Amino acid sequence: MPPVPSPATRPLRFPRPLALGALCGALALAPALEAQKGAYKKEIPAKLAKEATITEAAAAATALAKVPGGSIMFVELEKTHGKLVYTYDITVAGKKGMDVVEVDAKTGAVVSQKHEGELRERIESMKEGTRKKPPVKKSGD
Repeated sequence: MPPVPSPATRPLRFPRPLALGALCGALALAPALEAQKGAYKKEIPAKLAKEATITEAAAAATALAKVPGGSIMFVELEKTHGKLVYTYDITVAGKKGMDVVEVDAKTGAVVSQKHEGELRERIESMKEGTRKKPPVKKSGD
């Protein structure tokens, strides 16, 4: 009869349903997480992109690190106050308004971060033409 291995030398075994469930869960989530990457609107002119030394993906990671639980809605590469910056509009579920984070496209440093309230967000989106103006109520209604 072979010797019984001690608990220290015995390989760990997970119950098959648990291991199979974990594997299926990871495989099911992978496409959703991958789809979220880059699923936001981007305005990155090719001319300015050539000047950037930091990739948009690296700048996005920096911006998201400043807004825990945030999701990028929009990014624009632009020159602001003589600096080439990626400007990110980031929303957080359950939080009104959005955070705007600017990341230097040459150094990767955060240039600014501010929170814009819901009203400011509406005004900006109307200026950009991304949202329709709310209907005006007539005094007789």
